[in-house]
Amino acid sequence: MARRKIKVSKKTIFASLLMISVVLLLTPRRHTRILNDTFVRVTNPIVNKGPKTACGFLTLDFLNSKQFISKDIQKLNNDYLALKAAYGNAVADLRTANQQIEKLTKVKTSLPQPGPGLIFAEVTNASLTGTGRELLINKGAVAGVKKDQYVLAKDTIIGTIQDITQQTSRVRLVTDARHNIEIMFLHDEKAQPIRGQLFGQGTDSCDIPLIYKKNNLRFGDIVYAAAKQGFLYTPRVIGTVSMVHPSEKEPLLWDITVRPIHPANQITEVAIIVMDPDDIDG
Repeated sequence: MARRKIKVSKKTIFASLLMISVVLLLTPRRHTRILNDTFVRVTNPIVNKGPKTACGFLTLDFLNSKQFISKDIQKLNNDYLALKAAYGNAVADLRTANQQIEKLTKVKTSLPQPGPGLIFAEVTNASLTGTGRELLINKGAVAGVKKDQYVLAKDTIIGTIQDITQQTSRVRLVTDARHNIEIMFLHDEKAQPIRGQLFGQGTDSCDIPLIYKKNNLRFGDIVYAAAKQGFLYTPRVIGTVSMVHPSEKEPLLWDITVRPIHPANQITEVAIIVMDPDDIDG
């Protein structure tokens, strides 16, 4: 006896799938979630199987893990911040070089100012509790360290020298609640820099109060430590703007929150900028 061949038209298949879709759409979510969980349990062992490559086989469990996400994002973020700091310092160097060229064209007998020297040191201890933010380093007066000298870490300004012994020094970070420093924004090479005063908040951030709204500052803008006679020849990057909000005291002005490029707990080596006061023109 020949078996009957069942023919199903395309219209019938389409209508059946449409009805199933409507039913699933109208089914309460608590029931469809059970179906979804069952599907994942059935297919996950199949997806997780397979030969491992030289780079490793990325399973769904690993892709969804915090380890994969955090390592990937952290690396990209660190690379981005390092590149942004290098770019910001290059902009400041170019601006200073252009100013020197203008001076040299007027007084051709003058020579470019010599660059600063550096004293390299290691961080031996950190005090990051309360509103204080300080690092202890293994270089002091014997090495030529002096009070108020600017301190670099990974090519960004992190603070200034405060207390000194013969062999050690204490660096007060820009985030320390007792610290303040003159800063500037370099939006346009030809325009005058926007200046302000940066105050530590005693946290991982700093604050720049009372900046005119017309300056149009925004999230991500680079903040520079301003050049200071005898201490800093060229503006250097401190951090970036993390928040811009109206001042509580003056609604027509901005209060700006700044986050340093490198967190204090990640700093292990520093460089102290050593400069003769005569190296900078007033």
